[in-house]
Amino acid sequence: MNTRLSFDTNPVLWAQAVALTMAGCAVLLFSEREVYLGGLFIFTGIGLAGLVHCILRSSHITPWDLLLTALCLAYGLGTLNTELTWLRVPSDYLSLTTAHPKHVMKAAGLLMLLGATLCVASSLDRNHLFGKLTINPAHLKPILAFVTTIAAASIVQIATGSIGFHQDMTGEGVRVSPLAALTVAAIVPAAALTSFVWRRFDGWQRYLMLSVLIVLMMVQFYQGRRVFIYSLVVCLMCYFAANPPKRLFTLKNLLTFALSAALIMFASKAFFAMRMAVWELGSTRDTVAMLSKGFDVLINAQDTGLDEEVAENQKSRTFIIGYLAELVGALELQEPLYGDVLVFDIAINVPSVLWPEKYKIIALGVEESVANPHFGLSPEDDANSIATAGAADFGIPGIFIYSLLQAGIYSVILRNTRRFGAAGHLIIAASLADSLLNVEGGVSQYLSTLRSLSIALIATYFLRLAYVWYSSKPSKSGSILSLAGMKRAIDRLKLS
Repeated sequence: MNTRLSFDTNPVLWAQAVALTMAGCAVLLFSEREVYLGGLFIFTGIGLAGLVHCILRSSHITPWDLLLTALCLAYGLGTLNTELTWLRVPSDYLSLTTAHPKHVMKAAGLLMLLGATLCVASSLDRNHLFGKLTINPAHLKPILAFVTTIAAASIVQIATGSIGFHQDMTGEGVRVSPLAALTVAAIVPAAALTSFVWRRFDGWQRYLMLSVLIVLMMVQFYQGRRVFIYSLVVCLMCYFAANPPKRLFTLKNLLTFALSAALIMFASKAFFAMRMAVWELGSTRDTVAMLSKGFDVLINAQDTGLDEEVAENQKSRTFIIGYLAELVGALELQEPLYGDVLVFDIAINVPSVLWPEKYKIIALGVEESVANPHFGLSPEDDANSIATAGAADFGIPGIFIYSLLQAGIYSVILRNTRRFGAAGHLIIAASLADSLLNVEGGVSQYLSTLRSLSIALIATYFLRLAYVWYSSKPSKSGSILSLAGMKRAIDRLKLS
């Protein structure tokens, strides 16, 4: 893996930067609907091409590349989907956002320029997200034990209600179950490891690994549509990182994308059926009743109104640019918050054990509860992101600063994780990739990812140290528990 800043003269990368710069400047300067739609097509096209590249060439992508792809798809494809729907079914912005159309166009133009900036950053920092990884054969059985344990723990906690539908992990009151949070945080790394190594197993172990992967993906579906989609993309990236194709467009690759798209479409509809079941049952804890009712809603889609609900949701839910546009408009009249949203996000990630008064922060809810009253916006749960947090805190420059900081910090982390071995690096890279894909996660979720990784890294280091220490042969000078034995274990750990 490249660990230095290096200049990449990849013509495709620079062509994307030029295209996004021209599109962004045109949208900002002219504010015409035709120019705006043309810019969205460019933005979306780069996102779709980036998605194919990130999956099939996952060993060569950087955090900057993946964040660019995620922004293009979330804000470009999502906005274009809604705009094209409006061409068929006339509507107006007021049905989805209070932002003026010119502010929607301005937000889109700024995001295109952010995309161009990410292209330039990627050309300067080619620190790969995954790189070339080889799992030590001696680590395969521990990996099998790890992923099987995570799958079993997920099933048990769903069955007992510790993990509820749609990421509901609250126990009594507003407190989140620590064990449930730990299990959920481990699902993506476990699925990534399984996708990376399952072909190296034979016989019943291979079937067990595939069964584990199916269970983990079903749990992610239970957690949410976007959670499932991001997990699927990460698994595909890990699979192709371990089995890189010689050519991009082969029948196998095309079938893989077609099946993945079909699976996403079915999962989206099935998830909405589950949500309608929850609306009727009024609870997310009775898993059996919810699954039964959800299945009934799904197979009777026309009678239950599922098709209409899904169509309406897909028409409006993808318009996440609306909240950013509202902030862009509000910034013309109000000063930014100068870090209040960031302080809230940091506070929300302080463990309750260390801060008993944290419940007061949790009671505020989400970032919008901090930002919206200041800007005169309604305090509702909007589609917040790293871009909206940056805009709320530091205005237009904040949109760029926060996004560049996120990808930059992730790049620095990846530059220093090879010392944890291929499996450890893969766990970290998969967690960061999932975080980058989740554009609507917001700063709080990114900080939560870093906090979980910090705990995992400390635990992993000491577990590996204990393993190497235990596997060391006793020296003539005494037990492996001696200081000399410990020093040898640390030296071997550095070399592994």
